Amino acid sequence: MPGPLIQHQGRAWRVVEYLQDCDSWVLTAVDQTGVIQSDQFGDPRRRVPETRLVDRSNHPQLHAEIQSLMAGGANN
Repeated sequence: MPGPLIQHQGRAWRVVEYLQDCDSWVLTAVDQTGVIQSDQFGDPRRRVPETRLVDRSNHPQLHAEIQSLMAGGANN
């Protein structure tokens, strides 16, 4: 089940998952075609959505906002 959509730095992001071991939320961009991902040899191979980690220490307000959305069961 996809997570809620949020606005961050003027872009739309979808909450993908919570990483408990590093207390971070994983976000993926929904407003673009993607970034080029390299293979294990460093050669560009495919486009993938941009992802971001939102950890509590670097982004406390955004982390709390996402936590609140997820606790409330919001799904946009």
